[in-house]
Amino acid sequence: MRGPWLLSREVLLSLDSALGEEWERISARREALVAEHQSEASDRYLPYELKRSSKSVTLTLKSGAEFVSDSFAQALRDPSIASEVPVGFSASLEAADVRFKLSTSRWNDALQLTATPSDNREAQEALVLLSQWMRDHCAPLWQRIWSRLSGLQWFAWWLLLFVALSVIGAQSSPGERLARARARDLIDAGIDSANINEAVQLMLSLQMDYYPNAGKVMVPQWVGVTILGGLAVSIVLSFRPRIVLGIGRGEQIIRRWRVWLRIIGVVVPTFLFSGVAGPALIDILKSVF
Repeated sequence: MRGPWLLSREVLLSLDSALGEEWERISARREALVAEHQSEASDRYLPYELKRSSKSVTLTLKSGAEFVSDSFAQALRDPSIASEVPVGFSASLEAADVRFKLSTSRWNDALQLTATPSDNREAQEALVLLSQWMRDHCAPLWQRIWSRLSGLQWFAWWLLLFVALSVIGAQSSPGERLARARARDLIDAGIDSANINEAVQLMLSLQMDYYPNAGKVMVPQWVGVTILGGLAVSIVLSFRPRIVLGIGRGEQIIRRWRVWLRIIGVVVPTFLFSGVAGPALIDILKSVF
């Protein structure tokens, strides 16, 4: 599931609780399997599969280092990472043949959950429980869409810029429009000795695209709003959160990102309506009524 994931202290402790619950279940299952094997086998040698038993939480710090502990609660109390910023984690539980792992992706802001074997009831139940935890604490839909489409705003802005410049380039100048209108009037009235000089002058002006004393091409207001506003929105959307854990200095960073997300949630929709959709809607209404 894509992020951003701004996992506060409370959210991490709730994940600890879910992991602890699953650890107790798969550990109890392993102990039952070990007891069953020892009662049936003539020797006390345990197969490698039954020996496996581990629970770990590994934090990836912004500095590039890693911090390994048994739980997020332990990491929250550790003074060695009090000044660090965790930007990823991997929580792994393994008991006998059951293993599941919840971790952040190396390539994007997604959380990845795996549980094996797929036909094991404990693994399936753990998958359901942790999937529900992810759905309960995931980012709002618009933020996840933003995450998936990140970078495309620049393509959209260049496309709008191309369209705006094409519209400007396709517009004829006021002088050309007046010259063509006057030329049509002369053709309708007929060319004679009285207007031959004016007709030749109009023909030369249209041929050379030269109109002295003509006004400048008027650029529509929406063009400037689209270019400058679209550039501003593209820059703003380039700054987005990915994954931050509320451990060490991460809690302060999470608070700042949440303020930024509230601003984005208001500014961008307001611009898209008032700066782009609004003027276009007004032009449509004027043409209809």
